[in-house]
Amino acid sequence: MATTLSLEEQQRILSKLKDEGFVDDQRYAECFCREKYRFNNWGPIKIAQALRAKQINSSIIAQVIAELERERTKQKANGENKLVKLLYKKLQSIPTSLPTEKRYVRLMRWALSKGFTYEETEQIVRRITKTNESVLDEYPE
Repeated sequence: MATTLSLEEQQRILSKLKDEGFVDDQRYAECFCREKYRFNNWGPIKIAQALRAKQINSSIIAQVIAELERERTKQKANGENKLVKLLYKKLQSIPTSLPTEKRYVRLMRWALSKGFTYEETEQIVRRITKTNESVLDEYPE
């Protein structure tokens, strides 16, 4: 049996949830960003776009994306580059019979649709498609 709450009761409950930290845009944005980067392999651009679509404050989005970039920089410094691994995995699914240019375009389109920057993607894809060798050796796990 569904009960209907008055507007006053709804506002009281919402205020209590906000006061106790259960309804918090900052917390939500941080969790959303972590989840989408780790499990959905989204890049910073796509994450920011999704948060804007959810009407999260732009200053919160900027903070969350800055934190993600710091985390990615640490990973790169430790020899881990998620984008390289993702692109190399995607390359395995592209037929080798395709010309290099078409493989390049497919990899670029895929990475950009995932929300990674053009500059970062282009640099890695160019190396992967030109050399036809694993660049994973440069980024040990």
